[in-house]
Amino acid sequence: MSAWILALSVTCLSFASSGNLSRPKEVWPISKAFSKADIVMIAKVAAIRDAKEGEAIPPQGEERYLSGVVTSFKVEQMIKGEEKRKSIELIHFKNTPEGIRIINGPCLVSFKVFKPQVINETIIITSEKEEPVYMLFLTKRSDGRYEPVSGQYDADDSVKLVQRYR
Repeated sequence: MSAWILALSVTCLSFASSGNLSRPKEVWPISKAFSKADIVMIAKVAAIRDAKEGEAIPPQGEERYLSGVVTSFKVEQMIKGEEKRKSIELIHFKNTPEGIRIINGPCLVSFKVFKPQVINETIIITSEKEEPVYMLFLTKRSDGRYEPVSGQYDADDSVKLVQRYR
């Protein structure tokens, strides 16, 4: 009986300690993201494209697994900061097609372009019920574009999906 208890204890301890292998991830509550951001806005996706050579440089050591993306947003409402343009570009990253899943890797963001289909000039069919709206917490780059305030590696902390209350 004591051998069984010992085996169970060792198993439980191994599962409990396995979480210690994860990388430390900074905590970004909305209050922190808001205070550190240059701008905070409500926006909708206008277009998505792959970044051109040199336009988006992946975090060091991740070049093989990550590729740059440029997402254009239509500015709906500014909450913090000033941006006179009606659209902005966000530089972020995605996993490369040949890249493998990175254990304890980045928490990346991805977006969809809302594309309604018009049939007979009157009927609109969409894959989504509504166009997604995002709250973005961003810092301005030297080239006038933006990047996530939480950094490129954990960009998910800088983007919040805004949903309509029903």
